[in-house]
Formats: sequence, structure tokens, C-alpha cells
Amino acid sequence: MSTMMYGHIEYHVYERWLYFAEVHVERSYPLYDILRQTRRGVPSPMSPRCFHAWSLYVTEEENNLARGISRRRAESLTVRGKAEWINEHFITDPDFHSPSWANLEELTQMYETFLAGSEQSERLELPTVRAALAAMSQLPNPRLIYWFDN
Repeated sequence: MSTMMYGHIEYHVYERWLYFAEVHVERSYPLYDILRQTRRGVPSPMSPRCFHAWSLYVTEEENNLARGISRRRAESLTVRGKAEWINEHFITDPDFHSPSWANLEELTQMYETFLAGSEQSERLELPTVRAALAAMSQLPNPRLIYWFDN
């Protein structure tokens, strides 16, 4: 089983968080280990788009919504500790874990730590991370919200 990272860039302007982009980070377990050391959970508030990427909408009936789940199934997952209620209409996605976030300065430091600590054979200039850092550097008060799944 392999781990995937989901990243979302947001920026803060006019007293609210706005969604900028989804970031697909190349699979790099050494980088993932560094990112996991910052355990902050998901921030509140966050942009609606990021919130919906992190959560599942709870419905009264069984349906085929891409990001939905029946109330019966949601209650079963939360009772077993596989998900948590966010509010009466949403639960955390049971496949996601280790959520956190980092501002531009923190993410830059984590990436530099990754590059400095990697073995020569593992030292990869991850283009999506470099692109995310470059995009974030052009935004007011940016942050990357991220989590993992298995």
C-alpha cells in the first residue's frame, strides 16, 4: 500500500481564505516524514473548496455523490473512530490522516531540510514543490494545507 499526499494552496485576503490551487506532490517518503512532523490538524477557517476536499457530505439516503456518504454509514464510521463529525452535515474523510498546514516560510524550511538531509540518490528536485513555493511567493499570506491517505 502506498501513501499519497493531497495539498491545497490558499491565501488570506479581505479577512477570508481564498482557494488557489491543488498541489500534486511527487511521492517522496523522506519529504512526507518531514511534513508529518508538523501536526496542526486542518485550520479553521479554511476556504470552502478545501473544506469540501477534506470532508464528506452526510445525506439521509444512500446515494452516489462523489464526496457524499449516508448518515447511517457516517454514524458507523464515527462510532468506530474512523472519522469525526465536523458539524451535523459533514464528517472527515475516513481515508485521510495526518492533516496539517504550513505557511510559505515554514514550507520553504521543510523543503530545504529535505534537500539537505536526503541521500544523494534520493535527492530529487521535486518540481511540483518548487512550483508550489514559487506560486505561494506571489500570493498574500499563503499557506499549504495538506493531508495523506493510504
